Amino acid sequence: MTSGAGAVTRASAWRAVALLCGLYAVSFLDRMVLALVMDPVRASLRVSDAEIGLLFGMGFVFVYVLAGFPLAQLIDTGKRKRILIAGVLCWSCATFLSAFATSYIMLAAFRSGVAVGEAVLLPAAMSLISDLFPKNERAFPTTIYTLTGVIGGAGVLILGSGALKLAEMLSPSIGAEAWRIMFAIVAIPGPILAVLIAWLVPEPERSAKAGGDTADLRDFLRHLRSHIGLYLPMFIGTGCVFTVAVGMNAWGPTLLAREHGMEHTSSGLFFGIFSVIGAIIGIAAVTGLIRWLGGKSRAHGVVGAAIVVSLTVLPILAILIGSTQRAFVLAGVAIGMCGAIATGTFSPILMQSATPAHFLGRMSAIYLLFNNILGMGMGPLLVAALATRRGAAGGIGAALTTLAWAAIAISSICYLVAFWHLSRRRLASGEHID
Repeated sequence: MTSGAGAVTRASAWRAVALLCGLYAVSFLDRMVLALVMDPVRASLRVSDAEIGLLFGMGFVFVYVLAGFPLAQLIDTGKRKRILIAGVLCWSCATFLSAFATSYIMLAAFRSGVAVGEAVLLPAAMSLISDLFPKNERAFPTTIYTLTGVIGGAGVLILGSGALKLAEMLSPSIGAEAWRIMFAIVAIPGPILAVLIAWLVPEPERSAKAGGDTADLRDFLRHLRSHIGLYLPMFIGTGCVFTVAVGMNAWGPTLLAREHGMEHTSSGLFFGIFSVIGAIIGIAAVTGLIRWLGGKSRAHGVVGAAIVVSLTVLPILAILIGSTQRAFVLAGVAIGMCGAIATGTFSPILMQSATPAHFLGRMSAIYLLFNNILGMGMGPLLVAALATRRGAAGGIGAALTTLAWAAIAISSICYLVAFWHLSRRRLASGEHID
């Protein structure tokens, strides 16, 4: 443990992880809750499926990515806790203001505010966790944090369904549409957690490499270039898997409502429940699988586990998600979330193993660049485009199936390239990445 700025103890370090996990879940709630009300928002603002998909996906991601790298540079050199709190307040206020949007342009502007605020979270969290724990203890809190994010993508839909149900009850007395009230409700937890972060989380001293290395941009680019054969295929492969996962999260409740006759509140609830079931299975399996495949090398275990998941779990999702039977679709949701929960841990654990601590903020931003362009950006938009080609009545399931098979092919090749690079470096130079 570090000491100094905030006297970091084991208890305060784990308290920080718990609050960061809470923020990660809230960020997914504010980001993903739009999936529950796509049809009401579409009707209220008179927009198309493609426009909603753009609002949920690439429009959000464009701002997220644009803000991400300069904010990550600031995180690597500035006061991380202050930057984190500012980000939380930014996205929470933007979520609240979304309730008052009267046009597509206004809602897009407020969603951009959510994107800017949330661009702070993962780089700040990865950097803080790295300095709150010794190197040999970082993998477990990193895994816990990452798993919270992946579970949050599905589990928050259960909370979102509850918020939507409450909003529907309040709508007649308030005189506002339920989706607007829902946005106001889900904006509440963020500021509460921001206050707790300010009060309870210490700002740890930054770790530095022997020899006085700093967070200089040239040093970072030199490190990135020397490991590009590992980072690039892993980030692309993970991003392709998240294209399917985010597309499923965005359109899954609508799939159950449109193509299987469920109410919107029920579709979100059932989607969330089966997603959490899959997530629990993924949590139980992923760390053991990485340890078993990698032995003493977490990096080899991560890349090996990525190959296994891509060639086993994802094909089952592709087969089930387009079924005409609701039970098979829900089973596909659980299987898909199992794969997503595993995939969501791979790159963060790899970064903790291969990336110096003072570069983690910027490396996390690059990871998010791929993850968000391919996942948040392309996933919802591609599902909408593919579904439109097949017709409004039965296209979402078929679109997800097509997307899944494409992601399987690309991600498998990428992971094999990363494994080859890792093994080649080890044989050529004796370099060992933990």
